[in-house]
Amino acid sequence: TLLAFLVQRFTGQPVAGCEVVTIGDQATVATATTDARGLAAMAVGEAPADELITVARCGQQVVASTPPAYGMQRASRELVAHVYTDRPVYRPGHPVKVKAVLRWRSGTALLPFDQPSVEVAISDRTGRVLHRVRRDVDAFGAVDTELTLPAAAALGFYSVDVRSGEDKGSGSFEVQEYRKPEYEVSVTPSQRLARQGQTVEVTVSARYYFGQPVRNADVALVVQASPYYSPLRWVDSDSEEDLDAGGGSFHGGDELETRTARLDAQGQATLHVRMPVSDTRSDVQVRFEARVRDASDLEVSGNALVIGTYGDFLLATRVTPSVGKPGTPLTVRVRAVDYRGGGVAGVPVSVDLVRTAWDEDRGESIRETITSGSATTGADGRATWQTTTPARAGSYLVVVRARSGDREVTDDGYLWIPGATDETYESDSESVELIADKGSYAPGDVARVAVRGLAPSTPVLLTKEARTLTWYDLRAPTPDGVFDVPVTEVDLGDTWVNLLYLKDDKVYYAEKKLRVPATSRSLAIEVTADKAVYRPGEPGRYTVRAVDATGTPVRAQVTVGVVDEAVYGVRRDTTEDPLRVFYRTEYSHVSTEYSRHYYFVGYSGTLRMQLAMRRRPQSLADFKGDTPERPQVRKNFPDAIYWSPSVVTGADGTATVEVAYPDSLTTWRLTARAVTTDTKVGLALARTITTRDLLLRVVAPRFLTERDAVRIPAIVHNYQEGGAMPVSVSLTATGLESAAPTAPHVASVATGGEARSEWAFAATAPGSAVVTGQASSGSNRDAVEITLPVKPFGARRDQGLSGSVRAGASRTVDLVVPEASNPAARSVVVSLMPSLAGSMLGALDDLVNYPYGCTEQTVSSFVPNLLVMRALDQLKLAPTERMAMLDRISRDGVERLVRLQHDNGAWGWWRTDQDHPFMTAYAVYGLLEARAAKLQVRPDVLQNGATAMARQLAETSRMVPELKAYLAYVLSRVAAADIAVQHEGFDHTALLTELWGRRTDLTPYGQAWLLLALHTRNDARAGELAGMLATR
Repeated sequence: TLLAFLVQRFTGQPVAGCEVVTIGDQATVATATTDARGLAAMAVGEAPADELITVARCGQQVVASTPPAYGMQRASRELVAHVYTDRPVYRPGHPVKVKAVLRWRSGTALLPFDQPSVEVAISDRTGRVLHRVRRDVDAFGAVDTELTLPAAAALGFYSVDVRSGEDKGSGSFEVQEYRKPEYEVSVTPSQRLARQGQTVEVTVSARYYFGQPVRNADVALVVQASPYYSPLRWVDSDSEEDLDAGGGSFHGGDELETRTARLDAQGQATLHVRMPVSDTRSDVQVRFEARVRDASDLEVSGNALVIGTYGDFLLATRVTPSVGKPGTPLTVRVRAVDYRGGGVAGVPVSVDLVRTAWDEDRGESIRETITSGSATTGADGRATWQTTTPARAGSYLVVVRARSGDREVTDDGYLWIPGATDETYESDSESVELIADKGSYAPGDVARVAVRGLAPSTPVLLTKEARTLTWYDLRAPTPDGVFDVPVTEVDLGDTWVNLLYLKDDKVYYAEKKLRVPATSRSLAIEVTADKAVYRPGEPGRYTVRAVDATGTPVRAQVTVGVVDEAVYGVRRDTTEDPLRVFYRTEYSHVSTEYSRHYYFVGYSGTLRMQLAMRRRPQSLADFKGDTPERPQVRKNFPDAIYWSPSVVTGADGTATVEVAYPDSLTTWRLTARAVTTDTKVGLALARTITTRDLLLRVVAPRFLTERDAVRIPAIVHNYQEGGAMPVSVSLTATGLESAAPTAPHVASVATGGEARSEWAFAATAPGSAVVTGQASSGSNRDAVEITLPVKPFGARRDQGLSGSVRAGASRTVDLVVPEASNPAARSVVVSLMPSLAGSMLGALDDLVNYPYGCTEQTVSSFVPNLLVMRALDQLKLAPTERMAMLDRISRDGVERLVRLQHDNGAWGWWRTDQDHPFMTAYAVYGLLEARAAKLQVRPDVLQNGATAMARQLAETSRMVPELKAYLAYVLSRVAAADIAVQHEGFDHTALLTELWGRRTDLTPYGQAWLLLALHTRNDARAGELAGMLATR
């Protein structure tokens, strides 16, 4: 929908009965007449034009505006896909489990996904497709698939693409060689905000994933600081939304100090750190990074951020206007706000208007105070100071100061007074501040929004905008500048209230985000384990229950995954909450243009009017066994133990999941993501622990290299009640040589204590090694077996050959093996494929693009489509999902290119700019390729384009030779296609002769185009030119 608002420029009153026409590509797209409110709504559909012009006629007066067509070229519905994997990171060789929940979005409505199947493709960081499969969509609008990564999978980020026709949803995961941490470290400051100079208490905690504290470990607390810029410095901001979530991201900074400590019996250490004081009187962000090293000598870190404020509040300043005429009103608005978004009342504020100039002789900036004033903030923390702009042209600084205890907090704004010779503009619009009465709303509420400062005295246009324009009304001015705006279901996921009015030929506008959480669309997921602590190898049972926002049980499809919590110590889970995916609006998709800001677009027969440039838009716990333990070697330590993408709850909203716990001693995280057929969604986490009373940790490296010497620690932990007990620990290995006696070590280990011992081994041959550790104390025993790869010594070198062999035939190849190579490391890998077609498929898929943008972008996107069509036909390949759309999107490319053609047959970059010889030739070339691919191209389009090329050659006597050679080539293609050039005096043979005479002056690029032109004409000179090029 396109909404037009017609209003008198000086009185601000709406104008009724005016005809409004929207034009695209010189054709009427929509018409309407303004109502009594001066409003006219027009349905323009999916605008095909690159530029739209909206023209309104009121009697003898005409105004025009150029609404951004790109905002209306979105499809009537778009795919919304929640794509995720069972965990965020994998090692090569691991299985990857993928799930996608699909919906259509049409305007503000979510619709069921109505296609029977989709294509799912997984690609590595280079774009190589490792997995492509078509999956049926289930009743919940979901699909799933699985891929086992190759053992030699490339490291990096992988993409998951789910395609339905031209629509695509995406997700990602990471592949890395990693070692899971055995404990987690958390850093907890006593406060998230602290005044600089204040002492902050920082608590460092470390806990093994098997549920026990890390005792007596060394801690290094590194303190770093970097500048911090609060979003509250913008006067329209209400709160520091992400502050409580950690204060944002830390991007580098200075290292200030390192403190050391030791963890106590509870795995904690408390340190007191004085917040640094900024030399520049500005806020800082302080990062506390705790590095903990336990008996294994492996380090694990954690961190937290604290905002160091210079004062107890900050000042936010706005100067209106920022560019002004001498002697006109100047308004300075100030807000004193604490760091949680609350206004600070009763703050005396001083304001200085300072002229700034650069002194060339002294090499410094000179400041001169022009005038000063003061104000005091009101109950809302706001204050206003007014003066007039200086008579003297130049740059000015508005400096605002206030006392916060013994410190002075400041902010500033800028003003420019143009001189007589300065190129500038007179501001014809002004942003005003809009304030909402509440922090969040629910459907059925009425939001009260108020204009800060002087209330409007003319009618006000109010709109609600999100993904579309959802509501609008014209309201009479109110004495207090407060307006009521209804909040409805379409506003779920947030909306933006926009306000606009005119007075004295000036546009006043404001925008305010209203938070409308989609709580009515959320599910509450309860996950309950039959017990909190398990022994390794025991079965576990979870009950999953789903209820809606009213507490009513629902039938839902739940994806359940159980992953080792330590994996999230490698990479945190960044999968978005499904409620946000389907309902959160991140920004307003609606744009507004004013006729006062009209950038000329128009049509004038064959003449081009160069009036203006057109702007272009360029997306844990103790456990006591009841019976003696039987010796059992623990050797199964997977990263994930369960995945079911389609657990469905019953009418009572419940379902059960059974899990077999492996040998790992760790915390297990169960993640449940649920969806109903009507797109109610929810997310829940649950944790359980597998542990033992007596446990052994063998801290082996992830791999060894031949000739390595290694000392492998074994650490025994005693959580058995009854005090200290003697524990016998042994460590043996196969595939490694013992470098020292391997007799058991015996140590007395207190309850809650640990003991470390080491065994020395040497890797003498490549292959694999098995390290087995055992710990025993009476009937309590634990045993661990770890398999290590032993890599060959030396640097890897690959030598390869490729070729082909016919069916039934054989081929012998010779490979040279260096004499110095390691005999134990030699291998030969032979890979066969029936043709190159399979490996080409992914590359061809990447060539498929929907035509968009300017002439060059259109040709450069649809011509590769034609090549893909040709390859599919010649190789007899089954097309991918995207390739199946080739025929249609190629036709769309032709149609778009025709629309971009100028009335005189030429092309420019855009429909409404100047003719350009290269663009004309490039467009004709693209259309010739389309014709060769048996797509319909109107003969007159090609003929007019060829004629325009001939005309451009005649009118541009000093054309760059290489460009002329390119035009000669395209015109040779035109002649070969029997298309007549209707331009008097044009002689293609003479053109080629001219270029032939200048062939030695041409660059290789120009010579190549001339060669193609001659070759197309079967001209014998092509052979001579080919020889010339071969010697360059």
